[in-house]
Amino acid sequence: MAGDGQSFAERLVGALQTLWANFPTFLLAIGAVLLAFGVEDYPEVFFVGAIVSVIAAVWALLAAPRIGKILRQEEESRQRAQQRSKSMVGIMDYMLHELLAGLNIKTFDSRASVYIYSDEYFNLVARASDSPGLREKGRKRYPKDQGVIGEVWNKGSACYTRMSADRDRWNRQCVDEFGMDPKETRSIKMHSLSMIGYRIEAPGAHPEPVGIVMIESLSRQGVNGTHVDTIATLDSWPIIRTVLQQIIQSLDEDDAFPLD
Repeated sequence: MAGDGQSFAERLVGALQTLWANFPTFLLAIGAVLLAFGVEDYPEVFFVGAIVSVIAAVWALLAAPRIGKILRQEEESRQRAQQRSKSMVGIMDYMLHELLAGLNIKTFDSRASVYIYSDEYFNLVARASDSPGLREKGRKRYPKDQGVIGEVWNKGSACYTRMSADRDRWNRQCVDEFGMDPKETRSIKMHSLSMIGYRIEAPGAHPEPVGIVMIESLSRQGVNGTHVDTIATLDSWPIIRTVLQQIIQSLDEDDAFPLD
């Protein structure tokens, strides 16, 4: 994720660092070619090849410690960013439980999930439920134009409480009303009878959408429009917005996604 959002300058610096680290190897290869080419008939070429090889060997010996230090620093930085993002995800799990408690939603038959929007997809970041089965993180990415998720992103919120209890009819609802793929619909494990969603905007003077929270229930009375109206008034909501922003910043420094 981070790599996809790098600026041109960051990509250029990375390319130059890679070139610098591999330059001695490149010189050795050139020297070997020149030595092989001039060994019999072209002594001048052989001499140049020998000089290039010596320069490459000395360069490698002098540069190796510095290159090794740079690579270690980059790895340590990556690990720190990954640890920060995982820690933030743990905090988000806790805050989702607080969100469900604030909404007085039963957590044994419901779950709350947070998704980050990136590259035309919604990526699962955290999920909370008292049911181990509902906590399972199956599918982790959803296209922006499919399902209730896409509607929440575009409209700011959504509420559905009339989902069919019959699984075949429920599958057809997902296809007809939400534009989902029939095969993907059949593979969904949670047969939600009610669901709500709310768009998450980054905190600040000029907030921008960064993700969404989805709350689903196995009960038709599990969630409703009142919950949608209440979410933004809860004490846990600004914390969720801030934590999600911290997760996004951590991901900008690290290619590893928290739930990978």
